[in-house]
Parts: sequence; C-alpha cells; structure tokens
Amino acid sequence: MRLAVKCALLAIPLEIALCGLWAYPVDGGFEPTDGLLDHATAYFWMVLHWPALLALRALERRGAGAWIELLLFYASGWVQMTVLLFLAALALRVLTRRYRTALTHEPAHRPAH
Repeated sequence: MRLAVKCALLAIPLEIALCGLWAYPVDGGFEPTDGLLDHATAYFWMVLHWPALLALRALERRGAGAWIELLLFYASGWVQMTVLLFLAALALRVLTRRYRTALTHEPAHRPAH
C-alpha cells in the first residue's frame, strides 16, 4: 500500500478517538481539576478542526443541519490528521535513511603516526 493511503486509513480511528474521547468542551470550558493531557488534547482538537469552526457560521446561515456540521468536523479533522501523519511518516523515513547511510559509510580508520 502506498504511504498516503496508509496514513488516510490510520487517520480514521485516530479522528474518531480524538473527537469521541477528547472533543473540545466548547460549551462548558474546563474544570479546575482537568489534567494537562485533557487541555493539550482539546487544544489539538481545536487546531485540527479550525477550518470547520470557521465554516460553521456560513453553514448556519444557509440552514445546514446538525448532521452536516458533524460531518464537516469529522472530515476537516480527518484531512488534517492524514496530512500530519503523512508528514510525520515522511520525516521518519528520511531520518531512518540518513541513519542507515551514516552507519554503512563510516570513515575508514587512519593509521596513527
């Protein structure tokens, strides 16, 4: 399978988990007892779904239903999660290739004078 397809498929369960478990608490905000992981994940959710949040106003003016808005949130987060996974996979591939070439091309030992 190609790398982009793998990333797109992996992004589906990650997006469901991110939206289902740690959706940003838009209505109520955070509790004082919420941990750092809850805050960090919620803000990450906010960044991933920023295009959908910006489009909500236009959708509401046109009379879009709640299902369309939910679909927009999932699609927006899925696309951006796919891009992030793809970039991370490319970076990991480049780093591992450089590491392998550095190991195979060690400089020859010079005799001491």
